[in-house]
Amino acid sequence: MTAARWALLALALQVALTSVTAQPASLVYHATPGPSDSQPGVNTASQAVAPAPSYSQRNINASAPGSPARQPADFPQISIPYNTHDPSSSNPLSINKGVLAMLPESQPDQIHLAYGGANADGTNQSVYVSWATGAYVVKKGAVKLPKVHCTASMVTFGTSPDDLTEEATGSATAYTQIYYPYEGSTSYEANYSSPSLHHVKITGLEPNTVYYYTVGDGSPEQTSPVLNFTTAPLAGTTGFSLILVGDLGQTHNSSATLDHMMESLTDVQGHNAAPHLLYTADYSYADDYQSNGTETKLLPNGTKHANFQSYQPREDSYARFISPITEQYMYMGTVGNHEIQLQGNNKTNFQAWLHRYVFPWRESGSDSPFYYSYNYGAAHIISLANYVWPNYKYNSPQYLWLEKDLKAVNRKETPWIVVIFHNPWYSTFSFTDFKQQDCFRQVLEPLMYAYGVDFVFNGHVHSYERFYPVNKWEIDECGYTSIVVGDGGNIEGLTTQFVDTPGACTQLSNGAYYFQDICAFDAAGDTVASFPGGNISGFCPPANYQPSASAFREPSFGHGVLEILSDTEAYWAWHRNQQGDKSS
Repeated sequence: MTAARWALLALALQVALTSVTAQPASLVYHATPGPSDSQPGVNTASQAVAPAPSYSQRNINASAPGSPARQPADFPQISIPYNTHDPSSSNPLSINKGVLAMLPESQPDQIHLAYGGANADGTNQSVYVSWATGAYVVKKGAVKLPKVHCTASMVTFGTSPDDLTEEATGSATAYTQIYYPYEGSTSYEANYSSPSLHHVKITGLEPNTVYYYTVGDGSPEQTSPVLNFTTAPLAGTTGFSLILVGDLGQTHNSSATLDHMMESLTDVQGHNAAPHLLYTADYSYADDYQSNGTETKLLPNGTKHANFQSYQPREDSYARFISPITEQYMYMGTVGNHEIQLQGNNKTNFQAWLHRYVFPWRESGSDSPFYYSYNYGAAHIISLANYVWPNYKYNSPQYLWLEKDLKAVNRKETPWIVVIFHNPWYSTFSFTDFKQQDCFRQVLEPLMYAYGVDFVFNGHVHSYERFYPVNKWEIDECGYTSIVVGDGGNIEGLTTQFVDTPGACTQLSNGAYYFQDICAFDAAGDTVASFPGGNISGFCPPANYQPSASAFREPSFGHGVLEILSDTEAYWAWHRNQQGDKSS
């Protein structure tokens, strides 16, 4: 057992306390607190005790035959039900006014940044700068791409806002989203052509340095105001925060999440480097609309096209919505199911995500933009894809790339490995999400376990949940801490029901049979993931039995902050939106 692993185990237990307090308690990072019976809004101090014995050394089968094992006393669980008296607003923001309203066509819009990689030691850094110009088109019939070559893509930058002497150029791209006419199309359908989407890579940047920049075509009337960002720290640097959220969307609650995130991003007192934003996918929720802008859930039955439709102007408004953050901080994301956005030919997909966002996949030796990695200080960060076939399989391109990437990690310089992907392997909400991609877990989890991944962050489930260090659905001090942060505030609302709610898990979810051909075991018969006494053997947990590895779960919107304090110490806090509780 390494010191880092003990720190992770202590971390997981400490968060069980801090996740329900109105103000974070001052905690000891190297010891394990005792059990807590704290309730929401109550401050609870931690108790430093000796590290707990190995979970594998305990008699966990001391329960009566046919009933679930008793939860070990030093692995307390907290399960907070949905607060029906204080529901979070998931009403969509208007696309035509306020923060989502279009800017003048001549003004650079939707500005966002992404880290572009560096030398192994963190020198010679690069940053991708992206923005949009011009107008989109939505109409029935043929749509044309904008003449992207007619507008220059230029970034001026420097270390003083009054002396932007450096210049970098790139190129622009664009895409169409075509639904009509296709067989089965209806009067609700329209086609879309995007604005010009510019991407410029700035290279040769110094680490941990503030740079000022503008974007545009080089003319004064089509250039942005002066903005700024801070580059990544040198490899091995600690004392910084990773800000995590997913499934944000564009609602009133999304606005609250962004406000709270900005507070976390600007709370850098005592830090050695700028905070870094990781996004666990499902961005705009454009596919919750028909292609003419009508909310799909408002349509009468029989008028909905069989395809996943989407209203692409919601992609533009989303990028505008988040730009106050993304024009200052690197916005590093993965891809989710709401980015699939299948077009009317039932073949073309992911076009908005692929054209709008650029990440360092080539720089990390990947053969696909859907998976990549990079270093940020003492953290090695990996982004994977759930939804791109055949990358679920053993020895698939993603599998082979991940194995090679993990083998190459220098744990002396980057002792922390953080992985993000969208659909969680571990969640105890809603039978439709429970074990939905257990087959994918069975393929990749052994790699992550073998190479000592520390954290896995996911979205998809619209609630918050944190697991103890886990492997094969069991508490394992050598496993990774799995955390679900799909609680950004989207239009679909919260996931409120636990899978162990009586009557909630009466059948195998359709998702349990995703990609059965890659499973090491059948999803319904994987003995590692079984819960004796469940109403479906090997799949559902018994009623009112929170699966043992689940440490804390709550259906509320919010975001999370992971502070990398040292080579062996980290601190996690979840910040819920509700009741003005920004630091729980």
